[in-house]
Amino acid sequence: MDVTDHPNDFDDLQPNVSSLKEVGIEPSEVLADAGYANEEQGRALEGQGISVYVPFPESGQERKDGKAGLHFAYDEAHDRFVCPEGRHLVPVQRDCLKRGKKYDKYQCGQCEGCPRRDACTSSRKGRIVYRRQDGQWLADYKARMKSKPFKEKLGERKKYVEHPFGTIKYRMGQIPLLLRGREKVQAEIDLHATCYNLKRLLHADNRRNFLSKVLCWG
Repeated sequence: MDVTDHPNDFDDLQPNVSSLKEVGIEPSEVLADAGYANEEQGRALEGQGISVYVPFPESGQERKDGKAGLHFAYDEAHDRFVCPEGRHLVPVQRDCLKRGKKYDKYQCGQCEGCPRRDACTSSRKGRIVYRRQDGQWLADYKARMKSKPFKEKLGERKKYVEHPFGTIKYRMGQIPLLLRGREKVQAEIDLHATCYNLKRLLHADNRRNFLSKVLCWG
């Protein structure tokens, strides 16, 4: 258990794995929730041979296209996208900067008379799709997210993580933290975690065997 003052978990995926390695644990897989969806850290971990199972959120446009049943397949041989109606989106601009990343801009000039135009775009100039120049890893990763093994891993994460987290929060009561300051809060959380672990051990082992082990710890 580690207490941080970070506003969210976005930058904590790789540091958590590093902390495991510091105590001699070499993980082959990492399972985490969407709060840890940091592309750079995920890529770095997979580059070390560690399989990463973190759900990356879809963009607003991806969600909209998904609901409408729209999929734009990239044709690498001709450097173009093909829409569900078989029409082509060709490159019209290179090196577009969006949130610090470079994209290529593709546009369809064949939208006139398309039966799915209303669901696809409101632009008079035709549908536009952006392709990130260094986005192949993320595209492949999101494709893997849709596979059955990936979804099973996410379900496995909930089974192991949500129980202790929820139980500890429940036992802490209406006022979760009594102390202030990172060092004091760390001590308080460590006490809650230790109590949880001892209770779990009591259920997992014969009570007499467990007590004899506790005496040996002393």
